[in-house]
Amino acid sequence: MTELPLRALRAGDRAWVERVAAGGSLVRRLREMGLHQGAEVRMVRPGSPCIIHLDGQTLCFRAAELDAILVRPAPASAPSREARPQPAEIDSP
Repeated sequence: MTELPLRALRAGDRAWVERVAAGGSLVRRLREMGLHQGAEVRMVRPGSPCIIHLDGQTLCFRAAELDAILVRPAPASAPSREARPQPAEIDSP
């Protein structure tokens, strides 16, 4: 599937981060927030500023930052990481 800028997602859309097309401090700051290749995001509110959900966090971004974050939209049938079953806890004797 094609890479799209994060700003192309609609409310409720999920996607995986493919790459951040920026350099220096912006990339470092985004990685510190957990936004890195392979991270799953869900668009909460598009626009500028936009609101996304990422790994249990709600984050807000400006328009310039949205164009630098390239994502691969998740198919509608793909389960989100949040919905995936967690490994069962094993009781030790």
